[in-house]
Amino acid sequence: MSRGKRQVTRASYEDSFVRQVLGVEQPSDGEPDEAWQLLEYAAKNNDSLQRAAVAVVCDMAEEQLQGELPNFANPHVQLYYDYLYRTGVYELSEVERAELQAAGAELPEPAKEVTA
Repeated sequence: MSRGKRQVTRASYEDSFVRQVLGVEQPSDGEPDEAWQLLEYAAKNNDSLQRAAVAVVCDMAEEQLQGELPNFANPHVQLYYDYLYRTGVYELSEVERAELQAAGAELPEPAKEVTA
């Protein structure tokens, strides 16, 4: 039995977001994708593994937010918004806040505007 690397077709998982976030080279269109590139990135050390995991969860959350009916009840979506808020890179809109609250997510208080 061969223990070599398997090739994964592009149709099996759209990983362009994850590759972009991690800085892993994107294969040319039409060529078989080496999913092992992402696994090798993650295997470098704990930091790389954590970065890969966060990128994959963010990608999964973004998929749930696409279309006419975004799924704010999805735990990945709620974790994603919590991560974005806690890292200070994103402020929730009123619509997002209302949808997440309706889905039962625990949210921090909105940032207060500073007036001069």
